[in-house]
Amino acid sequence: MVFAGAGSGKTRVITFRVAHLISAHDVAPWRILAVTFTNKAAGEMRQRLLGLLGDQGAAAQVGTFHATCARLLRRHAALLDAVLHRKHENRKEEQEEGEEQEASPAPED
Repeated sequence: MVFAGAGSGKTRVITFRVAHLISAHDVAPWRILAVTFTNKAAGEMRQRLLGLLGDQGAAAQVGTFHATCARLLRRHAALLDAVLHRKHENRKEEQEEGEEQEASPAPED
């Protein structure tokens, strides 16, 4: 994670770090996720990685927080839908059980 002010070289630092991981440490490019705030910075990172690494640079995932999260939600929508459906069914069962307990008479002592 890199925090710094405008014009301080954050995009350059991240780009060279990604290129170093791929070229010097044999990290598979598709295992790298570089996230930034602006489309401009993401585009610059993509272009610099292509210039430094060629096709390997294109395989690294680079994007904004918004675009990255949207891509993940689209990719895993079915899983998310299944989880939400399961939660809904569990709540419905709990409500039905609670209604049954309220409707049954209290045991006598």
